[in-house]
Parts: sequence; structure tokens; C-alpha cells
Amino acid sequence: MCRKSFQFINRTLMVAGVLSFAQAGFAQSQSFSYGGRMVDDLGNAVVGPVDVTLHFFSDPAQPEIFNVVAPQVALTDGMFNVAVTLSPAQVGQLQLAPSLWIQVQAVNTSNSFNKTYPMQIVASVPRALSVPVDNVTLKYVGGVLTSVSSAGPTGPAGATGPTGLPGPAGATGAIGPAGPAGATGATGAIGPAGAAGPAGPAGANGLAGPTGPAGATGPTGLPGPAGATGAIGPAGPRGVSGYEVASSESHQESPGRCGRVETDPQITARVLCPAGKVAVGGGGQCQIGGGFTLDSYPIISTTTGKAIGWEVHCCTAPGSRNPAWVICVSAN
Repeated sequence: MCRKSFQFINRTLMVAGVLSFAQAGFAQSQSFSYGGRMVDDLGNAVVGPVDVTLHFFSDPAQPEIFNVVAPQVALTDGMFNVAVTLSPAQVGQLQLAPSLWIQVQAVNTSNSFNKTYPMQIVASVPRALSVPVDNVTLKYVGGVLTSVSSAGPTGPAGATGPTGLPGPAGATGAIGPAGPAGATGATGAIGPAGAAGPAGPAGANGLAGPTGPAGATGPTGLPGPAGATGAIGPAGPRGVSGYEVASSESHQESPGRCGRVETDPQITARVLCPAGKVAVGGGGQCQIGGGFTLDSYPIISTTTGKAIGWEVHCCTAPGSRNPAWVICVSAN
């Protein structure tokens, strides 16, 4: 039996594992474990579960040989592990490949995450180990590939040497120049106007503006027609009659009571209305002899309570004659 072994280390995914394919004339189905840690473009761990697709290539420039899908793979801080089983036909395809490249694609439909990681080459043992074993020219003896025509005994198998480290990644090629900008396309025709939307609600009333200045006074209107003559009012109270003015000179003298000088007398002038008449006003004259008026008031009847005359008190020189008068009318 012959085995074709591939060892790979994926730096982007931090993946390590070994693929071993047995050959015994016809390929058999093979299983292997593939694991690593997925990160996004910012170096953050990817959140699962994700659908993992392993793409197998014999050369980066050639189409993929086949792919294997592992749905809904759980992630722990971005780390994953999938068990892959290859059919006999798929194992046979890999045995015929001159080299092996694997590319990992992760998709999470719940958050639109979709990332395809860089293609990684898998280091291979020499091509001679994939020669078909026909048990005529070559066969396995004790697990060691042996020529049938070999005369001597088969020596012990040597120890497996350590796996060599992956070679350094090639330098990134220079970015090609940008192509020329395409011509601007023609402006499309203006589409028809849409239907008018419904009227919006009325806005709130604004604040009242300041009061404007008063306008000029308009011309006086024409007089209106005369109103109808009103009804005759009730008769008013009976007016006064018998108007009369009576007068009299002073007739009483009281010495030393004026206060201007001790010798100036207080002179009283009294005048009464004729019988049947009442006083409605009166007065007097005290300037004769340089005097002045002390008092001037009506004389009230103690019987009727009506004014019946007038009295004036003057302060003047002794012997002065000062008149008083009263306005009388007929009593109602």
C-alpha cells in the first residue's frame, strides 16, 4: 500500500494539519480534520456559526478541482474544526494533482459576513510516492515501497524526517495603472411629475401685529333727518314770583368788639323781606369809613324755618352807616 501525504500550515487562518491519502491500485475514501481561527479584516474573531467551504486546487491559475462544504460550523473566539470526508473519486483527483492548494471561504448569512481567505499551498512529499502500486514492479513490504526485482532483503525503514517550514510568501506585485475614465453618458429624459400630495394641516395662528396709526378723521357726514317730536313732559314746579330787593342801613352799634382797635365798634345792619316773602340772597357794604365785613348771612324764621331777611356785621369807624340788602320773592 502507498500513501501520499500533504502537510499544510495556513498563516491567515492559523491552521495546521496533515492529509494522508492511501493508494493500493484504487483510491479509497479518506477522512481528515481541518481547523483554525478565523478573523475579519480588522483582526477581530469571526462570530459563528458559519458555512465553511474548502476549495481544492492543483494550481492557483487553474480552476478548482472540487470543493467540500461544512455547514453551520460553530466558532469559539473564531476557532473552528471540521471533519472532512473525501470520496474515492476525490481522493483519486488529489493523487493525480502535481501540487495541492486549499482556499477557505466562510459565510454567515445572519450578519452578511462573507470572506474568502487567501489560497495556501500544501507541502507535498516527492511525486514518486504517488506511483500506482501494481504488485508486479512495485509493492509494499512492511509498509515500505519495494521493487519486486530487488534481490537483497529489504532494510529497515528509516525514521520520518521533520517537516520543513513553509517557504516565505512571495512579494506583492505592483498595482497596475488605472485605466482611463469612460465617457459620461447622456442625461436621461426627465420623468413625469408625480401627483400632488395632500394639503398639510393649517399652521397655528401667528401673533397679532402692533396697532397701526390712527387714520385721518373723515369728513363730517350730512345731518340726519329730524327726529319725531317727543311727548310733552310733565309740568315743572312752580317758579318764584314777586321778585323784590329790600335794603336797610346799620342800626346797631357795639363798641370795642371789632379787634382792629379797641375803639372800633361792631356795627350790625339788618333788613327783612316784606310779609309773605322769603329771602333768596343778600349782602351788605362795610367799606364806608375804612371798615370791613365780619359776617354776612340770612336771617332764619324760628316759626317757618325759612330765610326772611339778611344780616351783615361790619367793623368800621364809630357812627358809620353801612347798608344791608336782601333779595326777596313771593313764598310758594
